[in-house]
Amino acid sequence: MRELVLKLNILNTAVNITFLLLEIFLSIGLLLAIFNLFKDLYISFPNSKDMFNILINSSFSIFILLEIIKSINEYFQYKRIKITTITEITIIFIMREIIIGLYQHSLKFEDSLYLSIVLLILTLIRILSVKFSPINIERR
Repeated sequence: MRELVLKLNILNTAVNITFLLLEIFLSIGLLLAIFNLFKDLYISFPNSKDMFNILINSSFSIFILLEIIKSINEYFQYKRIKITTITEITIIFIMREIIIGLYQHSLKFEDSLYLSIVLLILTLIRILSVKFSPINIERR
């Protein structure tokens, strides 16, 4: 029994170290993404169309990185990965793809329809996961 507890402690420590390193690398990536956003905006300054394109692409990528870092922090707090956070990250990613595709006029009707259906399904999953979360069930 004691060996099992020791193995679980080693496994928990390894998982915590892995998530901590992942959070550090993602935080560095977030800082680099913000730096690149300002650098690219500065380079394309006179051209407002390019500036808007860079702003849209980069800001959604930054939001995705922020949500991933938030999910890692929630893992440290709750010792589990919440389905709502993963769903939010995926929703933001799909919204990013739809907006970029619409802005660049490169999104076909079928693709936008499929992405919208996936977005609707993910939104329903998000709503249901909040309604039936363990915290809400314990309150009842």
